[in-house]
Amino acid sequence: SLIRVFMGSLNSEEALVQQYVRQLSMQGLSAIFVSHSHYDHVLDVPNFSKLTGAKIYGSASTLNVARGSDVPKDCLQEFRAGDSFRVGDFSVEVFPALHSEAKFLKDRPGTKIEVPLRMPCRRKYFTEGGSFDFLITHHDTKLLFHPSCNFIPGLYEGMHADVLFMSVARIQKMDALRREEHYRQM
Repeated sequence: SLIRVFMGSLNSEEALVQQYVRQLSMQGLSAIFVSHSHYDHVLDVPNFSKLTGAKIYGSASTLNVARGSDVPKDCLQEFRAGDSFRVGDFSVEVFPALHSEAKFLKDRPGTKIEVPLRMPCRRKYFTEGGSFDFLITHHDTKLLFHPSCNFIPGLYEGMHADVLFMSVARIQKMDALRREEHYRQM
């Protein structure tokens, strides 16, 4: 509930994650790429990794969330913008991104999680830690994952993606000109 999110402590529900792993046949999951370290992107990632053996790819902040949940060291891979990784038949390129503008959260963009984050804990400790987009290539198909509703002007100029996964959260809060520019930039 929103009351728990804003007033209480957050914790991953391991039984629920186990249920999803079983129902979705995720036992063979090999990689989890995390765009930023807010709770709604990272809360269950450590349990998914521990239940499947998947390697977590993320910022130093994301990996500190995983360390706080005792994810094995060999399942942690830090990345930075500009890095590329090969996972099976997939290649993944990491791009810098800007988090959606959400002034009411009072979160300073780029604020890092400097030490392992033990759960349960309050939402305010899940700071952004940097935001990232991913270009995933599988054979000749390119998929661009843009999970925050903001943009860096010109970043994707000249790039081709066959599929775009784009966040539209808070897009209705943008003025019309900014919204149109967002669409043009993608």
